[in-house]
Order: sequence, then C-alpha cells, then structure tokens
Amino acid sequence: EDLGAKFICKRRPIEESPDFLNDTLHVYGVDRLSTAEIMAYFGEYSPKYVLWLDDSSGNVVFHDTSNARRALFNLCVQIRLPPPKAAAPPTEGGEPEAEAQPAAAEAAPVYDPHWRRGPDYTKSGLT
Repeated sequence: EDLGAKFICKRRPIEESPDFLNDTLHVYGVDRLSTAEIMAYFGEYSPKYVLWLDDSSGNVVFHDTSNARRALFNLCVQIRLPPPKAAAPPTEGGEPEAEAQPAAAEAAPVYDPHWRRGPDYTKSGLT
C-alpha cells in the first residue's frame, strides 16, 4: 500500500497466529518519532513500553487489553481500500485490454481488516 510517505523499512507482513498479544498495538511509520513521543501519543491509555522492531515499526505494550483496544478505536480510523477494478472486456483477438477500468457501479466500501491509521504527526516541519 502506498501511504504517501517514504519509510526507512518496509511494512512487516501480518503473521496469522492464534497467539495474538491483546495488550499490544503494532505501529508503523514512526521513523521520525522517539520512544517518548510515542508514549506521549498513547499516554491517556497507559502504555507500559515500546518494543522497537526496526527503524519504522514497533509494538506498544499496554497495561491491559482494555487500554490497548480503547487506544486503537479512539486514536485510529479504518483504512478504506481502493475499489476493485472490473475485468477488461476482451478485444477482437480474445485478449483482455491491458488496463482494467474501475467498476461502473459504486460498490460498498471495503476496509482493511488488519490495519488502522492514526492522524498525521508533524515533527520539524515533516509529516
């Protein structure tokens, strides 16, 4: 997904695991933020610490599941995915055209089931 910014590290893939950490939120795109700034951002929800995974992402661990969920739903919004492209009609030779067109009928919005987005954070004139 193009988030409209350049990050030091690529976004990590989601590991499908039954061992979810319900007291933890994964954050990505925090390249220019310090641990103290991340802790302050989530401060109202009692974070315990940030476990850095690389220069662009980390896990914010909270004191309990309730605070992690409240932070997720109060500070972040769902990410709307682009509409699916309709299949291109075949040409006279039977091959579909190179570029598919957007679906004619406006489909119901589709949201990313795994990721949410927080507000932009400006630091030193950069967003």
